[in-house]
Amino acid sequence: MDPMVLENEAIKMRNRYTDAISNAVKEWDTEFLREMQSIYFGCCKKCCDNKDFDTEQVQSCIEHCEKPVSAAQSLVQGELNQLKVHQSCNFASRFETCVRECSHRAHDKFKGVDDTLTKAQRILVQNETLVCVNKCVEEQITNAIPATVRLVSSQLQKLRAERPSD
Repeated sequence: MDPMVLENEAIKMRNRYTDAISNAVKEWDTEFLREMQSIYFGCCKKCCDNKDFDTEQVQSCIEHCEKPVSAAQSLVQGELNQLKVHQSCNFASRFETCVRECSHRAHDKFKGVDDTLTKAQRILVQNETLVCVNKCVEEQITNAIPATVRLVSSQLQKLRAERPSD
């Protein structure tokens, strides 16, 4: 198989992986963060509108309003930083592991046949490796990333329930 084809396939797999992470962030934003920010701003407005509060009380009230949304933003930002910092090496590491395991599996089919593979056998090994790697990456996209989404969404749900009192 042409090395360019393999490289293009690797890029496509990486893009699918990155898109899955982007979709998770979008889900957190639309399902949780925007509503929490709206509540935060409404709460802060009430603090500022309260003419009985002095400056320190207004500031204290605003800090109270801010706690759930700040915790939610920190949670999501922490996950994003972890994904961004580790995304490249995490994807590369998982991808390399997939390639290595899949390549060994494909080569093992020809063990004992001969020390050198024919061109047809090499092409078969490359194709089987590519199919296997695709399945491996798909496993990450369909299982590992959604598991992280569920965990963070559950934590955001709890934070959203901690609405500031009026």
